[in-house]
Amino acid sequence: MPRITLSGTVRTKQTQKLTGRIRLSSLLKQSEHEFAVLVRDIENDDLFRKFMYSGNPAERLLRRTAARNAVYSGGFKSLNEAISGGNVPADIYRILDGHKAAAALIKQIGEAKFMKHILYNEDASTVDETARKCGINTADIQEINSLLNELAVHSEFFNRSAVAPGHGIRYTRIAEIVSTGHGSFGIKPLSPYLSRGKYEIDFRKFEKLRETGVISGEDLKKARRLFRDIETVNIRKTSICRIIESVIEIQSGYLLSGDPLDMTPFTQKELAKKLSLDESTVCRAIYGKSISTPHDREEPLKYFFPSKKDIRKTIIRDMVSSEEVSLTDMAIKKKLRELYGIEISRRSVTECRKELNIPAASSRKAV
Repeated sequence: MPRITLSGTVRTKQTQKLTGRIRLSSLLKQSEHEFAVLVRDIENDDLFRKFMYSGNPAERLLRRTAARNAVYSGGFKSLNEAISGGNVPADIYRILDGHKAAAALIKQIGEAKFMKHILYNEDASTVDETARKCGINTADIQEINSLLNELAVHSEFFNRSAVAPGHGIRYTRIAEIVSTGHGSFGIKPLSPYLSRGKYEIDFRKFEKLRETGVISGEDLKKARRLFRDIETVNIRKTSICRIIESVIEIQSGYLLSGDPLDMTPFTQKELAKKLSLDESTVCRAIYGKSISTPHDREEPLKYFFPSKKDIRKTIIRDMVSSEEVSLTDMAIKKKLRELYGIEISRRSVTECRKELNIPAASSRKAV
């Protein structure tokens, strides 16, 4: 059999692809704090600042887009209260003390304009347009963004999760799903990076700068590395937003009623197929993250993607908790068919009951 060898170019491409997947995998599993540190470091990079805030429009290659389905709200109380002299953690005051100019600018702009044009950037404006709408200059926008990045790294700034840690996982509440009326829902981000949408890179401008020699040598290499980091950050942001949007689409019945029995079976594997992502990507993207529902319930993101068996177990737990006469597994089987149209064997009922640590009918007392 002839020996097959790979050319250097093919090997390089395969290595780059593998390296990219490893980096994305690692990034998706980062905690919110770790990710906030990464975003801060990217935005503090001199090249990033040049491409985002340069006084020369030809060099301004970066802009932020509006967050997907974000609902404008009066959130981020820690920041608003601190600027207004409210009672907030001392660490936030220390950060604000190092960014007095930015805090004064936010107060000058006013909460409504700050939230709409800078934090959420609802109309996806350029830096110049945002500065004009807020009555400040681009250097002021840069100063405010530096403050936001520092606050994002500070763990007290995030809304604390009420979900008990389990299996070594500590949860961070990243968003709320809120009712927008008439059976519709929106996403209220609870972390600065998620509220601010993704970065957009103008590669045409970049090519012109490269062709004219404005960017060359080491700066060219740094720019390409910066763009790779930015695109990876964008993937994490958009993946999480698309997952929460899928929760709204698939679990609308549950979001309306708040009744776990209205959950629709839809696994992470099915979600990955729907979003054209690897199952491992979905798994890592939801790791350690929770969201709140319109009924003030906070759940891990994985809760919203139950299997058919998970749904059956929820129903069985509900039946047993409200039974007047202890139900045998056969009686539960019949109720599942009659009330929910679920056809499963008695053996399957027994298996679900045991996994729920519910004793057999003969060993438990009815309510």
